[in-house]
Amino acid sequence: MLWYSNGTDNKLQLNYIRGRPFGGTAVLCNRNLACISSPVVTNNPRCCATKLSFKHCNDLIVVSVYMPCLTGCLEHKSIAGCLQGIIDGKHGCNFVFGGDFNLNKCQITSNVYHSLTKFSYKNNIEWLDPVVDKVQYTFHADNIGHFSLIDHMLVSECLVHDHQSVVIHVDDSNWSDHYAISCLVHTDNTQIVQSSVPSKKAVKLMWDKADLDLYRSVLQWQLSRITIPTDALLCDHCMCSEQHELLLDKHYSDIVNCFATSSEQSVLSQRVGFQKFWWTEELDDLKAATMEATSVWRCAGCLRSGPVNENRLQCKYRYNLAIKEAAADADRCFNDDLYDKLCVKDDQAFWKSWRKKFCSHSLKW
Repeated sequence: MLWYSNGTDNKLQLNYIRGRPFGGTAVLCNRNLACISSPVVTNNPRCCATKLSFKHCNDLIVVSVYMPCLTGCLEHKSIAGCLQGIIDGKHGCNFVFGGDFNLNKCQITSNVYHSLTKFSYKNNIEWLDPVVDKVQYTFHADNIGHFSLIDHMLVSECLVHDHQSVVIHVDDSNWSDHYAISCLVHTDNTQIVQSSVPSKKAVKLMWDKADLDLYRSVLQWQLSRITIPTDALLCDHCMCSEQHELLLDKHYSDIVNCFATSSEQSVLSQRVGFQKFWWTEELDDLKAATMEATSVWRCAGCLRSGPVNENRLQCKYRYNLAIKEAAADADRCFNDDLYDKLCVKDDQAFWKSWRKKFCSHSLKW
């Protein structure tokens, strides 16, 4: 489940634009937590929050933050007020704030640093540090040799046992100039949440080729068969019966199943990787070599220079170049095949190849 806020529209509505539009944030939840997650209104495109409601411990508020690059601007104060408003409006909850703060913890003379430190102290928030003896930067600009730690996690003190618990994930498959970060938090939650949606492996729905009118009619028919628990929905007692809770959980599961069943019956699906028919064993070997070189580079301490790093970059370059060439060769062969059939005026074979690649009629339900 994905909760997100779009900062592009807000930027485009300004009288003038400086730089590229940016500022969107998102929180991605595992679907096993869908029944206990709900969005939190922030009224700020640079902050996105979701609430995880537990039965046996305090609720958890997860907030994704994207601070502006310019320090001392009004946007900083707006975001700080938004974060404080989230805490003030969710008494008794624990909090996890994470994202790009555009601030290095060493900038102790910065006003933003003092503001964030004061915010953490006032609300019993721990500003976490990376794990020792690991990579100590999250932003990397290899072409100019600039590396800095500007992505942070701030969590409630009761959620962590050690302030040096942030793991920086160095992964060459991540094309961003920011490395991903993670942290293990202890919610003391004993509840096991099971998803009612059956898992589908290696299959995706083709919504761009879907008959939306058919999907709408199937979905309406599926939803009309659901029994609505009126008493449970209208119950306003503080100590609601457990039976009502079970009915509401079943009602939610029925709605989710209706969406899943409707998409199965009316939307085309295809195997993941179906369009990568040009993938070869050579690409598998290059991928394995890149992963091995990256693993050796990590064991060596993620050095930014030297033969180990050069070997990693060369493997990565060869792998990416081979992918581009394989895809381009496949398109070229297809175009040549169409051209040959057109030259000999074999209309039947021409349109058969064309439909096989571009038309959805060749796909099975």
